[in-house]
Amino acid sequence: MSLPFLRASSLSAVLPAVVLACTGVGCSSSSSTDPTVTPDPSTADGGTDGGGLSGDGDPATQLVGSQGAWAWNRVEGSKCGNGVETGVGVNLGTSDRLVFYFEGGGACWNGLTCFAAKSATNIETGYGEAEFTQQVANRSEPDSIFDRSSSLNVFKDDTFVYIPYCTGDVHAGAKVSTYDAGTVHHFGRTNVELALKKASATWKGKVGRVVVSGSSAGGFGGAIHFGRIADAFAPTRTDLVDDSGPPFPAAKSPYLAQWDGAWDLFGAFPADCAGCKTDPAAAMPYYAQKYPTSRMALLSYDRDSTISRFYGMNAEEFKTNIEAVATDLAPLPNGRTFYVKGTAHTMLRKLGTTSSGTQLGAWLRSMITDGSDWANVKAEP
Repeated sequence: MSLPFLRASSLSAVLPAVVLACTGVGCSSSSSTDPTVTPDPSTADGGTDGGGLSGDGDPATQLVGSQGAWAWNRVEGSKCGNGVETGVGVNLGTSDRLVFYFEGGGACWNGLTCFAAKSATNIETGYGEAEFTQQVANRSEPDSIFDRSSSLNVFKDDTFVYIPYCTGDVHAGAKVSTYDAGTVHHFGRTNVELALKKASATWKGKVGRVVVSGSSAGGFGGAIHFGRIADAFAPTRTDLVDDSGPPFPAAKSPYLAQWDGAWDLFGAFPADCAGCKTDPAAAMPYYAQKYPTSRMALLSYDRDSTISRFYGMNAEEFKTNIEAVATDLAPLPNGRTFYVKGTAHTMLRKLGTTSSGTQLGAWLRSMITDGSDWANVKAEP
């Protein structure tokens, strides 16, 4: 998979290595890793034949769709980096569980990263129905979170809301920033709030569980918006699966002030989380205390070559710091980590991934079904 921030080799010496790899439906159409949903949920194990969540409301105020097929929903007022409207994808399942998935695809915060290096996807092109349709058509990715035929996939019968990524701000921004090379609507947070308003109007009170997930930039986005989504669907329980978006503390985030200046990053965190106003790592302990019945998972490779560059670390520095995150999260009664040895990036498209004898699909099933065996998994030595 190509890394879009290094297309111009002359920039590599001066550009901080910041890309969060493109993952999921919104990646380049040439990618072989785009997910597919098999359009036959009624025959999936654990389904509720004829049950599930409805999708026949008013598209002006609600999200609509049909079982087993992706449908594009406009979100009025939303904007990609180029100022053009975007939306979300909906795929109805047969269970009463609702899964939000945040797409990944890089990050940018100045003229160099946004326009010269193009280190975030869809900033200049936008992302609408045509792009979405192109990405989901005729794709094959067995044992991903979207594979309705996979026995490894605890989410195979669920309804998905797929949140595209075209704002370069890990879904956190609510700011228009003008750089020397052009203007970017860093509207990730605004877009989520608008989509969430429709989602809650559609399904609040009708779902048995909500799961917030995402990979890479989407992992960060899912974690940032976890409380916002949990509050929108309360009292329904909401869980979090953060794939490759580790919450490193401010002292380990050298570009934090630049992200905040470009995106209003800190404004995306809960207003009543005092520590979150200066340190994103404060969010997870805050969530654990505020939502004690929720379960929260962090997935990561111990030397993730993509996220290590995002934080300006080498592989060994990343390993030390990701292990420190596990230590910090260990006291939380409702949080667990699943670490895998290696430099690869993201796992929700590879549920067969195994670490220390534990398969990711089984681990997530234990999490979602409240298994007593749900435990931290360390990377193999």
